[in-house]
Amino acid sequence: MIREATMDDLTQLQQIYNDAVMNTTATFDTEVKDRADRIQWFEAHQQSPYVILVHEEKGEVCGYASLSQYRTRKAFDSTAEVSIYIHKDHRGKGIGNQLMEAILENARSNERLHTVMSLITGDNITSRHLHEKYGFVYCGITRQVGYKHDQWLDLTYYQIMV
Repeated sequence: MIREATMDDLTQLQQIYNDAVMNTTATFDTEVKDRADRIQWFEAHQQSPYVILVHEEKGEVCGYASLSQYRTRKAFDSTAEVSIYIHKDHRGKGIGNQLMEAILENARSNERLHTVMSLITGDNITSRHLHEKYGFVYCGITRQVGYKHDQWLDLTYYQIMV
């Protein structure tokens, strides 16, 4: 089931994200996030057009998708950034597809949004394919802008008009 996240989900959301921080290059964060940070993050998603959706099975959050502020300058207010993170034990089960469909439906139903951006680590082919499947268009790459797990990382830019 996909639904909006609640504060009761915060511990599981934090665990999913921190696993990605420590074990993947899906995020350029290099230090785990504590509860205070995640509360601040959660609260930033409580006003439209920003949202966090979770995929839940039997009371467990298996993954989440969020629409976040893209940039702080006023002219960017009609643009959001999408992020999707799946619990390591639930990857490859189609949850990312379900979350992408739901988050794009949410974005399209929000009259404040015009564009959704996604910034994807260059080596994350699975994520790039997922975005392309749902109509995101490749916009470009910035090379070796991040360093994590003893490697330089590229950042690819994708967007979709909603």
